[in-house]
Parts: sequence; C-alpha cells; structure tokens
Amino acid sequence: MESTVIDFIKERLEKRKKVYLTDYNIILEDYKKEIEKIEEYNGRQLLEMLQNADDEAITDKEKTCYINLIDKQLTIANNGRKFSEGGIESLMYSNISPKVLEENKVGQKGLGFRSILSWANKITIKSYDFAIEFSETNAKEFLKSLVNESPEIESQLISKEKNEKYPIATLRCPKILENIPENLSKYDTYIVVELKENQTQEVQDQIEIEINKEVLLFLNNLDKIIVESPKRNYEIEKEIYENRIVIREFDYNTNEMYEKVWNLKAKRGEYQNKFYELKIAWNENLDDKIDRLYSYFKTNVKFPFPALIHGTFDLTSDRNHFTPKSQHNVFLIDELIQLLIDTALEISNTEISYKPLKLLSIQAKENFDTFFDDNDFSEKLKNKIRENKIYPTILNNYISYDSEPIYYRNNYAEILPPNEFPHMLLFSNDENVRNILNWIGYFHYREKDFFSKISNISGDLDITQRVKLISYLVNDFQNTEFIKSESPNIFIDPN
Repeated sequence: MESTVIDFIKERLEKRKKVYLTDYNIILEDYKKEIEKIEEYNGRQLLEMLQNADDEAITDKEKTCYINLIDKQLTIANNGRKFSEGGIESLMYSNISPKVLEENKVGQKGLGFRSILSWANKITIKSYDFAIEFSETNAKEFLKSLVNESPEIESQLISKEKNEKYPIATLRCPKILENIPENLSKYDTYIVVELKENQTQEVQDQIEIEINKEVLLFLNNLDKIIVESPKRNYEIEKEIYENRIVIREFDYNTNEMYEKVWNLKAKRGEYQNKFYELKIAWNENLDDKIDRLYSYFKTNVKFPFPALIHGTFDLTSDRNHFTPKSQHNVFLIDELIQLLIDTALEISNTEISYKPLKLLSIQAKENFDTFFDDNDFSEKLKNKIRENKIYPTILNNYISYDSEPIYYRNNYAEILPPNEFPHMLLFSNDENVRNILNWIGYFHYREKDFFSKISNISGDLDITQRVKLISYLVNDFQNTEFIKSESPNIFIDPN
C-alpha cells in the first residue's frame, strides 16, 4: 500500500477530528455544502466522472474509460495518473483541486465525485496500490466517534438540523481499505459505486443520452470509451489524423459500426492570465444539428450552427449555462467569430461553392442564447463575413461585399458568360443559402446596365438559352415598364 498517500489521509482525518471537536458548526456547514453540490450537478454525473477520467488519462497505455452498469453497481475505470495527495484533498475539502493550476483541464475532481453522491450508498476508489471508501455509514461512524468524545455535539447538531440525526458530509470522512479488491486490476484507477434503490434506471438513461459519438470529440486525452450495460453494450473510439477526427461507434448488441469524420480547427491563447481554447468541428455535409455549444461536453447554451463549437467558457456551477456578465465569455465570443471566418476561408481554398457561407449560416436570433444577442454576435458576424472574400461567383472565385456581389433568385448563372458578369454569384435554390444571402446582403444590377450587358452578349446565345433568359427577365422585371430603347435585344430575333 502506498504509505505516503495513506499517511496523508490519516493525517487529514486527525486534523478534521480536531476541527470538528473544536467547532461543531463546521460539521453542519460541510454537510450543507455537500448537499448543495449534489443538487447542482444532478443529471451530469456520468459526464463529471468522464471529465475526471480524461484529465488523468496521461499515459502510454491505452487511453480508455470503461463504464460498467450491472445490477446495483456502477464501475468507472481508466488508465492514467494515480490519485495524488492533491486529488484526495480535493475530495475531502470543497473547492480545492490541483487541476485549477493545470492548463487545459476539463473538470475538478472534487466536484465530479460530489455529483455521484446522489446515486451512491457507497463509493470505492482504487488507484494503483491503495483503496479508500466513502459512504454515509462510514461518515456517521466517524461522527459517532466524535460524539463519544464530546457528547454535547449531538444535542447541538439536533438543535440546528431537524431532518438528520447525524448530519455529516460523506466525502469529508474517507475510510482506508486495508485489503484492495483483487478484481480491480485491469485499469489503473477504479471508481465503484454501490447504487441506492431505484437509481439503476437513471444511470442507464444517462448512459444512453450522454455517452454518444460526439462525447469524445473535444476531450484532450481519452481515445476510447467502453460501455457495458443491461440495455446496450458498445464502444466509441477516436482517431486523430492531423486536422481530422474519425469517431467510430461499434454496437456489440447489433454488430453494427457507425463512423463519422469531422474536420477540426482550433484557436488557443491567454486572456487576462487565463488559458482559453476554441475549437470547431465540421463534417463535409455540414449536417450537425445539435444546436448547442460545447465546453468539452454539450451544454444547454443554444447555438444553432451546422457545426459543433467548443470553448473554455465560464459556466455556471452545473456547467450548463454561461456565467452572467463574464468578460472572459465576451472575449471568447469575439474570438469565436474570427475562428468561424478563418474556418470558412479554409473551406474556400478547397472548392468554389456556398459551403463557406453555409458554415456561417445563422438561424433566427431567438434560437440563440440571449448572451449572444446581448453582445451583438449576429451583427459582428455579419460585418466580418462582409469583410472577407466568401461570396462564390460564376467566374470561379470568391469576392467580398465591397465588390458588390450580384444575386437573383432565377438562374442567370447558367446562361450568362462569367467574363462579362464576373460578380454574378452562383445560383442556389437552397433556402438556407438564400436566407444567409438575405441576411448578409447582396446587390442587383441597375436595370439599364443589366439590359445593356445582356444585349451585348445576346448574339452568342442559342434559342434554348434565350427562352430561359426571357422567362427569368419577365419573372424578375414583370413590374417594370419596358421601354424599347432600354429593354435588352434578347427579345428581338435578328433572323
């Protein structure tokens, strides 16, 4: 057994005993704090544990997280660094984690473990060659030992807490296990949760909802998740090839394999002495419709874009919403706009199409989190789009808004010669494309100039092109009073 860690735990327990004997109010304070944290993280327990597994998966071994649900027991295991003294301390004390000082870490170990207390009768942690256990029973035994030394503690606690005879925080009182379970040996670290009555279904529901093919996309270290549960057994694997990520999901129940490829672009830096990271993951079809921002995992922040966006945003304690009035988030939103533009420009280097603009397709503002509207996100994005060469033309290049891109709802692009109409945009009947063009803006030719240009090239058009062109012109200019001297000679058959 690792003597330094065990000695550390024994030392901390002795200090806790002295503090609690000195001031019983601290017992009650710790108890209430723990209950608050349990409630805040309800619904995200598995994600919190997966965060911890990812943060510690710094190893030459297979970077895997194993999740097993059977009967009334949940096991979460991973390879990687062992529990340190700092990790133990983060469990025994609130808001203290060694990860706070580590760059690019997802979660905080103490918060993650507090999140599963709502499920647990007992939590066993085995890491390398030591093991400890947390449970209400163990904590109450610790409190009873204090009452034996100082009987007045019991009456004082009862006077202030009517609903619980022994109000003590579970994680404040670990029990050292002298005998390490022999079956916990395949992985470096195990978290074994003995579930309370009627909790198995809730765990199963979280597995099915949260542990999906996107869950590995933005994690820093884990490459694989293996899930074994009563309803479903599957494996999710991530492979990174330069700026591409391949996610494969294999279902052992059906023997079916699912694969999806995302392109990835990232931006990292420091703002006000705080590390930040932004990533965008998009697939070739731009068909992601999750419509939520990620901060490693999916949040509840509404963000309806055809790609997946991750950022190290300041979030509320449940990690589902933006922290109100966060200047860090305001900065990240501005940086995100530039990342979106840079990504669109990268796509524009590979093909001439509306794909760069479709990536930037913004839905109705009411579909966004109010934080974006409060910080003029849509207007800032529109201005950035206009500044860059993202409008695709029939001349097989891109132009910016300043070059006055020309667009009509009828398909002139299939008829008119590109060299004579170099600012004419590609035709599209995709409503998403038309909506974004209406939003960012485009131009029409002045009627007189348009008709003149058509007259100049009319002699090169065949009868089929003329018929189509006449149909388009009548449709677009039906309310225009054609004056013979100004109308295009496309209407005149020179033969």
